[in-house]
Amino acid sequence: MNAADYLKLLEKRDPDALSDLPLVLERGTIFENKGALPDDDIYRLLICNEDHLGVIADKTFQGDLLPILLQWILSAPSDPCGTLLFALGKAIPKSYAPLLRELMAESADNWSEEDRYQALIAFENALDDEDIRAVFRQDQSIKATLNDLFANTGRNAEIAGRILRKISITQS
Repeated sequence: MNAADYLKLLEKRDPDALSDLPLVLERGTIFENKGALPDDDIYRLLICNEDHLGVIADKTFQGDLLPILLQWILSAPSDPCGTLLFALGKAIPKSYAPLLRELMAESADNWSEEDRYQALIAFENALDDEDIRAVFRQDQSIKATLNDLFANTGRNAEIAGRILRKISITQS
């Protein structure tokens, strides 16, 4: 299956395509980072529809998909919202980090604790990239969001604290 056909399935909210989205994005991110697709043996065990292994979710595909995914997250009830946030975190960090920042500022106060957890994990993973950390070091708005919305409960407070440390000015 090619990327355009897969995107059409996603737009129709095909259950298998949606379930496989994190794996498809993860494979595409590995492809972008390493220049080659990963061994699909593990993916064959996890994926709902093996045709989706034919999708190469490269930077172009992800650039087309992520704005759509952003709109779905903004309009999703809580149950699929966490799943969509999990999928977002499997994309290319430089592609999704600005979108996730926008989402967190716009919607996090309406999310469940689980949705917030998924967003925090995705955000923290993006910060493995020094360029992304540098951008967010200057972003007072995201720091305020993290302090206000995420720092008041157990595991979310722990992750928010790690993120704040990673984007502190003194961090190198």
